[in-house]
Amino acid sequence: MATNLAYYVVGDAPARAHTAKLVLNVNDPATKAEGLRRLGSAARSLADAAGLPLPPEISEALGRGKPLRVAAGGAAYVVERERTRIETFNFLLLDSAAAMAKERDRAQAVRSSAETFAACKSAIARDLSYPSSALSGDGEPIQEAGYQSFMVSGRHRDVFFCEAYPDGTYKIKAAFAGQYPFKYVASGSF
Repeated sequence: MATNLAYYVVGDAPARAHTAKLVLNVNDPATKAEGLRRLGSAARSLADAAGLPLPPEISEALGRGKPLRVAAGGAAYVVERERTRIETFNFLLLDSAAAMAKERDRAQAVRSSAETFAACKSAIARDLSYPSSALSGDGEPIQEAGYQSFMVSGRHRDVFFCEAYPDGTYKIKAAFAGQYPFKYVASGSF
């Protein structure tokens, strides 16, 4: 298989890209130098198309296949090297503001879900006089229309669903000892 160069674009809207990635797969070590030259040329073209200058240290890192990260002009330029079955070089052009905002949003969503899951477990323990040490779950929310739902397991095949609403209220439904259907057993505010 020949050494090849691939191009990927990631965005949060059809007309808004926040990450462009060039991937060079060196399938034939004899073509590595030519591949790196092509990767450098493609990176320059990509930066030009984005209206951004390619920092000279990034050009040098691309030519030598050396990892480097540089932030300049509202963008982050990244050169990565991976060694798996084949040697791979990546060039990433990231919109710094969009990439940072996306990471912040993701981290906030994870924190928020973890806090809501903990609040649900506390509500089940409090409202149903259930030992909190007997409650478990993966904390992954099920997104419903207008609320998040968390599944919590208890002892003796008890299963609870805690519906957490944006206004800070909740409803708990349960199937005790595996006896379905679920029935609403408590509600309140966190």
